[in-house]
Amino acid sequence: MSTTIDGIVSGLDTTKIIDAIIAAQAVPKDLLEQKVEDDGDRLDKLSGVKNRLSTLSGLLSAFNSDSEFGIRTATAADGNTQFSTSISTAAAAGTWSVQVTSLAKVETDASQGFADKSSDGVLNVGTYTVNVGGTSYNFTTDAGTSSMEDWVSKFNSSVTGAKASILNVGGANPYKIVLTGTDTGASKSISVTESVGTGGVTPTWTTTQPASDAQISVNGVSISSASNTVSDAIAGVTFTLKATGASATTLTIGQDNAAIAAKMKAIVTAYNDVMTYYSTNTVYNKEEDLIGALFGESSSRRVISGIGDFISDSYSVGGAFSALSQIGVSTNRDGTLTFDEDEFKEKLDSNYSDVSKLFTSSSGPIQALQKQIDDYYIDSDTGVLTSAADSLEESIKDNEERIEKMQERLDTYEAMLRTQFTALEKTLASIRSSQDALTSAFAGLTSSSS
Repeated sequence: MSTTIDGIVSGLDTTKIIDAIIAAQAVPKDLLEQKVEDDGDRLDKLSGVKNRLSTLSGLLSAFNSDSEFGIRTATAADGNTQFSTSISTAAAAGTWSVQVTSLAKVETDASQGFADKSSDGVLNVGTYTVNVGGTSYNFTTDAGTSSMEDWVSKFNSSVTGAKASILNVGGANPYKIVLTGTDTGASKSISVTESVGTGGVTPTWTTTQPASDAQISVNGVSISSASNTVSDAIAGVTFTLKATGASATTLTIGQDNAAIAAKMKAIVTAYNDVMTYYSTNTVYNKEEDLIGALFGESSSRRVISGIGDFISDSYSVGGAFSALSQIGVSTNRDGTLTFDEDEFKEKLDSNYSDVSKLFTSSSGPIQALQKQIDDYYIDSDTGVLTSAADSLEESIKDNEERIEKMQERLDTYEAMLRTQFTALEKTLASIRSSQDALTSAFAGLTSSSS
């Protein structure tokens, strides 16, 4: 850029003049920059609406089927120590009498005692066959691996389903090899046999705890299980057995209306978040010069109007209820919802089946709204809000390129002005210099003629 000589000869404020000219020329660029900023804000707020709708859709999906809608509770009688439960929506409401008569156990076998656990030659050299639950495993010891510790090491590296360890029980021969199964159940028994043993002592085994199944009685029906986790005694209920009991414990399975109401409350909260966010960003107050980023934006306006229609419409789902307003959900003047939790629970208590139909039917408001949100509003390819955002992004990109070119032209124009004004000052300086020289010359002539 050329250097400007400010008013040295002309007395003009050259920089101020040039800045004023450039400012006037930059008005279209300034307006375009403001549009880019406004579009960026609008894009951000569209993303805000889309994100909130995505959250709402996720909560609506909790009511996609009756199994998801129908949350159950399982309550055991006070003082129960026999079992704990986990429950799915497949469990039917009712009362059961449950007693744990035995727990599933792993087998434990112990050898005779030995005085030395580390020296070779204590145990027979040979091939040992271990059978765990019907599966056989073999390992071989030799003269250099015939200590108790070596035997245990070979067992643990060769056998699946049982572990060996050395236990010090005290006394003259304190060391015993203890075999412990890793899986419960009567079928998981352990046996050890030796073939062609020489040199030492053959371990003999005493079963201190046999492998056994759990036994549970449900309403007088006995059920066996190889595990202390029993999932087939009552449909939808998984028992974790803890202790045997002298008598049965009453287990009551009921409808968890509070949990269902909590899900509905979360949906109402998420819906209201969408509506409030949109309202905040479409504010218009001329006196206070407040204009929301989404004011006049058509895509979000259609979306907000649409979800309101889905909530307020009536639906034919084959039950006593056809609208959310009949079960405690009402629409306010500002488009938000009010949730009457007590009324909702009362309807669940008195007519669960028909409330469930309204929520879980594919032609009901919940699934219809979720489908509309997912397929029409926020779909990553064809959603209304996605298309609007894509259009804004393209506009912002195009305008930023235009701004860059406009700035380049302004920079070139400013440089030209500075060059011209500098040339003007230099020309005026040359003229003044010539004028001064002429004046001096005339003065000299006048003086000499005198």
